[in-house]
Amino acid sequence: MAGAAELTYLADHPDPHLRDALDSTLRAYRGPGARRLRERLRLGSASVPDPTHH
Repeated sequence: MAGAAELTYLADHPDPHLRDALDSTLRAYRGPGARRLRERLRLGSASVPDPTHH
């Protein structure tokens, strides 16, 4: 299994569905890198607008 650090670039992806999938995937990862990335996703979800929402 790849490390969570290899998935970091996806945290800023504009597609909210992809970020949700990343968050779900990271639940299977252990360690501080995965925890930091999940926290980043949670914090970023409030500041990144959903391009499909009008």
